[in-house]
Amino acid sequence: MTDRLPFARSASEPPESSSGASSLPSRRTVVGAALWSVPAITLVASTPALALSGTYAVDIAAPTGVLPASGSTPLTVTIASGGAPAAGVAVSLTGPSGAQFGGAAGVTDANGVYATTIDLATPWTTPGSSAMVTALVGGESTTRVFTVYGANLLVGGNNSGGQLGLGWASGPIGAMRQTSLVFPSPVVDARGSGYPGGNGMFTLVLLADGSVWATGQNQNGTLGDGTTTSRATWAKVPGLPSIVSIAAMGTSSYAIDTVGDVWAWGSGDGNQLGEPVSGGRTTPARIPSFGGASRVYGAMFTARLSRKSDGTWWGWGGNGSGELADGTFTSRSSPVRVTALDGFTDVADGFGAGFVGLRSDGSVWAWGRNNYGQLCDGTTTSSAVPKQIPGLTDVTAIAGTTGLYWDGFGATGYALKTDGTLWAWGRNDDLQIDSTKADILSPVQIASDVVTMTASQGGVFALKSNGSVWNRGAQLAWNIGRTDGTSLTLLRAASILRGATSGQGGAQAVYMVTAP
Repeated sequence: MTDRLPFARSASEPPESSSGASSLPSRRTVVGAALWSVPAITLVASTPALALSGTYAVDIAAPTGVLPASGSTPLTVTIASGGAPAAGVAVSLTGPSGAQFGGAAGVTDANGVYATTIDLATPWTTPGSSAMVTALVGGESTTRVFTVYGANLLVGGNNSGGQLGLGWASGPIGAMRQTSLVFPSPVVDARGSGYPGGNGMFTLVLLADGSVWATGQNQNGTLGDGTTTSRATWAKVPGLPSIVSIAAMGTSSYAIDTVGDVWAWGSGDGNQLGEPVSGGRTTPARIPSFGGASRVYGAMFTARLSRKSDGTWWGWGGNGSGELADGTFTSRSSPVRVTALDGFTDVADGFGAGFVGLRSDGSVWAWGRNNYGQLCDGTTTSSAVPKQIPGLTDVTAIAGTTGLYWDGFGATGYALKTDGTLWAWGRNDDLQIDSTKADILSPVQIASDVVTMTASQGGVFALKSNGSVWNRGAQLAWNIGRTDGTSLTLLRAASILRGATSGQGGAQAVYMVTAP
């Protein structure tokens, strides 16, 4: 996998230039935001402005200054003449193709206002794009350019903590749905945690503009907003610079900025924040004396690994089962060098109290807890050093079920080969591998024609070459049960699949980023 996600702008890259408006007067006046590119972290705001249109001053406005990609939104046209409200003036409105007005024509009231609604009716419009609304008044037109908020993100599964950003919806969501249309920039990644036992059901998303947004449980400060108040709506995490990578694990959150500094917040009692922090923190802070990182990975509650841009690996936090691969079972309060992982290019979140790793030669290794024989070494003894999984070569991607080992999950590994075949091994209670429900102690092929995949709490979701998504094991809605292979119907083709980490008690969630 690449260290930098697509669409994320480096701090060294200048913002795109905007096109200035002509200084000459025109019978067609454009007001509001121009068609310009937003630098990383800059919030998009469009303030009302008056435009002279012949004898009238015309203002087109929406309550928040932006328009959602879909859904009815109030729209007002305010007209003044000589500084006074112009009552009884005819107004005619036009908008983007397919836009629906509550009333496309009417007259202003005594306050000089014509009030209606607009629905762009384009739910998959790229977040941050522009929509022009034109008012024809007195034979002359005035155009307002609005920024469109949207969401190129499908979500499904457990939402009892508000972690899907759909409000406090009751019960699991058994079909992938588009999350709320609130993002000013395209989503490039989504990471979630599903740990209800520790109030750790929350989600982070990374936008192309470098901002991070969060929703869900917040008793441990995982939303990073300075409070411990949970919410079921998306909001930007304040206080972060431009971010290129995110992680959500257990009851802690992580973000890596453009220079490789790691920002951490949430629970810290297990040293998972990279420094001793009693009780954790509710706002992001840098891990001291640790830079150059490209990703953060997690297992169970507190074990953390990070790969730097120079290829070195570092670990901190819990290590009771040898998760940090440093040859010991000693927890670390701050990052330490892990030389045993030299030559590894990726590590999969999850796998219970352990990790699955991928080396540059396409071989797969695993370490940590081995209670179900998931290390494929013929024992059930934990290992503090990586052990090679036999029979796997030419592997390009790996994943591990993200449940907690004592909850009956988190001990199944998956490997995707260059030929598109998907292989699995380990725990099999929920049909994660085959229909026998017997643990599989050496890798077997379970699918073909796979492009990418992710593991959930107790199963796998795979994007096939024909664009369909195939699910085996635990289904989206836990109460539906398990499957030995089902294709999901999607509202939009997916390109990136993610499963929530630290899944417990059916609290799995799945995220699919669609093309913006």
